[in-house]
Amino acid sequence: MSKSPQLLAPWALFLLLGGVARADPNEYIRDLDISRGETELDVFSGSASRSRDGGPAGNAIGVGLGTGVVPFWKTELAARFSSGLGGALDEIEWENVVRLTGAEGGPLRTGILVEFERPRDSGSAWSYSVGPAIQVERPGLRWNVNALLARTQGGPTATPVHASYQIQLQFEPLARLRYGLQAMGSASYTDRQGGEVAASHRAGPALWGRLRLPGGDEELSWNAGLLLGVSRGAPDRTFRLQVEFEF
Repeated sequence: MSKSPQLLAPWALFLLLGGVARADPNEYIRDLDISRGETELDVFSGSASRSRDGGPAGNAIGVGLGTGVVPFWKTELAARFSSGLGGALDEIEWENVVRLTGAEGGPLRTGILVEFERPRDSGSAWSYSVGPAIQVERPGLRWNVNALLARTQGGPTATPVHASYQIQLQFEPLARLRYGLQAMGSASYTDRQGGEVAASHRAGPALWGRLRLPGGDEELSWNAGLLLGVSRGAPDRTFRLQVEFEF
């Protein structure tokens, strides 16, 4: 089925633009792996250097607790901090992943991502975002592609439209180790006439691994990536790490 040009236009536009928008250094890529009754304690961190257009360096960390409510819906509540767990609380995030088609472990799964973010500062803008997610699996290979459109409400940083994407490709040479690539990007339209578009794009190598903990069925999974800025508004280098304890 062909997609409407109006739906494709925002992502096509920011793929062509450079600017000063910056995503959180601890941003991570969502997937469509959902297990009913499984609970995850999630820690995600990142450290970003300055960008070529003079954007500042930054560090961030987040902690989340999520669960598979039903076989097709996973929800997570997370807190993000600007600089380590002892730093200032930036925002509270409620993330939902809903699988629409495809069974767990199937070759093709589609879904939808719905997220709400509330800043600690009540005078700042809060946001909600929604968009499609696709996951393709073949023997020794996995693709994830996510796209989100967001809107912020209230506060001085409110923007009518914010678009972002997440892409990852994983190869599986060993049962519990994968390597591949990750890419993330975003664009903001900062006035109601659609002007002042700012964009940021990052891409680089990544690793994924799983460890079974002794004395039970619990597992620890992790992924790490080194993303290089491919636009002026992106940090030159971003190192990101995510660790999940599944029980």
